[in-house]
Amino acid sequence: MKQGGGTMKATWLKKGALFALLLVGLLVFTQTPAAAQGPQIAPPRDEGARGRTPSLATSDVQMRLFRFLGTGRVSGTVAYEDGTPLVGANVVLRHIFAGAALHARTNENGAFTIERVPAGTYTLQIRPGKQTDYAPAFYDGLIEVGFGESVEGLNIVVDDGARISGTVLFDNGDPVPRVMVVAVETGLGVVRHTRVNEDGTYTLERLPDGEYLVFITAASRRAHGVLFYDGTPSPAEATPIVVSGNDVEGIDFTVPRPVHTP
Repeated sequence: MKQGGGTMKATWLKKGALFALLLVGLLVFTQTPAAAQGPQIAPPRDEGARGRTPSLATSDVQMRLFRFLGTGRVSGTVAYEDGTPLVGANVVLRHIFAGAALHARTNENGAFTIERVPAGTYTLQIRPGKQTDYAPAFYDGLIEVGFGESVEGLNIVVDDGARISGTVLFDNGDPVPRVMVVAVETGLGVVRHTRVNEDGTYTLERLPDGEYLVFITAASRRAHGVLFYDGTPSPAEATPIVVSGNDVEGIDFTVPRPVHTP
């Protein structure tokens, strides 16, 4: 009886020590700088479209605890429609109820892996930045991650996007050299730019759907300044170019040839 009581006491001591160790670990974890912890977690956001659940108010401690509970893994690849791997893409895995998001970047093969994923239901999005050359994309369907489970083979194909093309010519028909053509979609914050070819033609590629302001600017602003389509120096008076899954051609600019004085 005495021996049995000693065994029971030792068992409870072990459980108590384990529980205390867990509490200490949680306290230390919540004091650890975010930069030193695994995948980044963004604050909840209301994504609006595509049926995502509105975000819930989540404290920093709750977010770190969310990460602490992560035992799963999600991996896959991202590529263009022609099969070319998309390098450096921003992959966002968002919990549909908690609103917490885990981020990753694709490598040189277009592959990504998100570690320490808590069990739950997620959406997966490829989110472009201002200078990226791909359109937003979503994985088709929800992703279920079980406790300690690895979900693999999540392959996403991003739209090649549309093109805007045209010419930049002097008023006598000669091509304008060393001119930059820029398209800005103010709603998405997308910016694309290219140089005019030797024959005066240009093409802006991989444009997601949106409404763009297109303008040209020369290497020397004293030579040509900034000119918006269609023929105005003011963005407020510019004609917006609507891209909706289609290529837009004929966005042409005519520039007066500078008068050279002796």
